[in-house]
Amino acid sequence: MASTSQARKRKNRPESPVEQSPEPAPKEQPQRETSSRRSSTRVRTPSNKQEALSCVIPVIALLTPYVLSLNHVADLTQNEQLLAKIKKLEQDNVRLKNKALAATRAATASVQDEDDDDLDHLPVESEDEQEYITEAKKTATTFRSRGIYNADGKDPKKIKTLRRMEDPAARPPPVRAAVPSRPRTAGSQPSSRPSSAPPPPPEFMIDPQLQLDHGSSALNEEYYTDASSRHQSRDQTVSRTHSTAQDTPSRSSSTVPTALARSASSVPSNSSRPVVNASPPFRGGVVPTGDAKASDYEPHATKLILAACRHFEALVLTEDPFPEDAQQEVWVADAWQHASSVLKLLYTLSERIKKLIVSRTSHARGALKDCIRPMVATKYGFSSLTDEAAKVANRTLYEHLLDLNNPEGAEPIFHYQNVDTMASFARNAIVTHAIREQWFRNTDGMGLQLSAQFCPIREATLAIIFTAIEFCLDQWADGTLKSEGGRFSEKEYKPKYKAHLAHIKLWSKLDPAVTEAIRKQMHDDARTRCYANPIGDITQPSAG
Repeated sequence: MASTSQARKRKNRPESPVEQSPEPAPKEQPQRETSSRRSSTRVRTPSNKQEALSCVIPVIALLTPYVLSLNHVADLTQNEQLLAKIKKLEQDNVRLKNKALAATRAATASVQDEDDDDLDHLPVESEDEQEYITEAKKTATTFRSRGIYNADGKDPKKIKTLRRMEDPAARPPPVRAAVPSRPRTAGSQPSSRPSSAPPPPPEFMIDPQLQLDHGSSALNEEYYTDASSRHQSRDQTVSRTHSTAQDTPSRSSSTVPTALARSASSVPSNSSRPVVNASPPFRGGVVPTGDAKASDYEPHATKLILAACRHFEALVLTEDPFPEDAQQEVWVADAWQHASSVLKLLYTLSERIKKLIVSRTSHARGALKDCIRPMVATKYGFSSLTDEAAKVANRTLYEHLLDLNNPEGAEPIFHYQNVDTMASFARNAIVTHAIREQWFRNTDGMGLQLSAQFCPIREATLAIIFTAIEFCLDQWADGTLKSEGGRFSEKEYKPKYKAHLAHIKLWSKLDPAVTEAIRKQMHDDARTRCYANPIGDITQPSAG
């Protein structure tokens, strides 16, 4: 009974928590990821490596510019060393050249001393003789050297054949070609020359009495000499001896250039038989093919042709840029005669050379056009953009400069210094710049060499400048610059030239004295570019 009651009590009594505890849950596997682990709040101390890195990095940052600067300094030092080596090599080269030149001069002086006195190698006998030799050499320098000739005979400076101005007998007069004042008769004999005198060099000297016909290329038969009876042997050495006073040693001048020696058959000499049609010799005696060129002829003839071309171009640019054929014939003869008188050469004008000179007509106009073309865009303000707004602005500017919208007739205003107020006729910067660049660029410019044609600036010269500017403006007619550049043809631009010339003549008639002074001032301003002083009034020769 007791056991039964105890069982009932246990049944009615609630179970203790210990007895009702659930079964233990299965253990979860440890997760590998530690993201869910709480971060530690403990202050970490940096390791020794981190401390070292934190100290090194700022030092590296500070040292980097210094290292770069050291590299730059090293490069500069290396460049300076290279430049120093180059400079040293150049100095060595100059020193070697000077040494070679000094050796050449010393050899020349020794040869001359041997020619002058065969006893120079012997010692002097007394001090008086030494002083005499020194004074003799100093006296010789006044005739043949611009510098000081040392008493010991070493390194003579600038040995040139000179003469005293007060002593006309110190140098013989130049040998002239035989140009008789009147035709020689059949019984006359040519003048003889001493056998000891060497033959003269083949150079031309025009006699002052010689008069050439401006309108004809055939020269007077009386003033030609026979080319076939002179210089029988081309291998003969031609030299000229200049004799001075008795106390001055004689020395022979340099021989004639080989180009003149080769052309001996066509260069007159002291022969007496007249001959006609002596044309300039071709280079090397070979007749060239193709178009005529100045370089087809011997050097001295080339120089003559180029001088004639230059004078012909000056006539074209100052008289009439579009001349007729008859006028060209006259100008060619005038240019040939002018060049012949300046260079002291006497040749007939062949048809081949005449065509060569006439071809310079278009060359003169084209060169002026090419000089003006690059300045038009910058001086007038044309835009190089290709959008529609730029094209419209360029067309408007083009029409304004040529005054195309004037109902009373176009009167171009591009040549005024101020194109908006039309002030200062013909004084635009392009006009004055073209004059300076084309004819007064340096001391060899056509404006200085042929001042009579450019002082004052001719009306025809201003007219061709205006025409060339209008040609360059026409390249902007559609708003963009033409790439090909067009053609400065006589057919299209000769009428425009005449219109500009008429306009300039009207301006000149307003006050001839003032307008001429303005054109004279334009010449003087351009002349100062070449560091040349203005000149006075020059009598303008006729163009033919």
